[in-house]
Amino acid sequence: MNEFTPEYIELAKNSKVQGLRPELEHGDYYFYRSNNEDFQSFWATVIKVKKGVGTIWLPTGDQLDQEIIKICHSDERLFGRPYWQNYNPFLDNYVVAISGEYGRNFAFGENANPLIAKISLLIQLLEGE
Repeated sequence: MNEFTPEYIELAKNSKVQGLRPELEHGDYYFYRSNNEDFQSFWATVIKVKKGVGTIWLPTGDQLDQEIIKICHSDERLFGRPYWQNYNPFLDNYVVAISGEYGRNFAFGENANPLIAKISLLIQLLEGE
């Protein structure tokens, strides 16, 4: 489920997140504002194209998972640590985390929108590098 809300787009603007995808690839979603109109997201139908000024890559849930797992495999502090996700239907809340030592989480994200939970976790990991 890819819910590209204005809050998600603001988080996706993070320069480290955008640095993960300097070029848009086939199947990518992206955002740009045209003539101060409301936000729009589009599906890139090109093979590869450099992002234009003001174009923001909107990672899907699967792409966020891939980036988080890539960091876990490349960071010796995280290697072998479980990356888990959970949905609490009573709170309508998604939780994603990388387990740390002694039952604590190394990095953690939560929100009713699973994309926001995942990108929050990814930003923590990228800023911790």
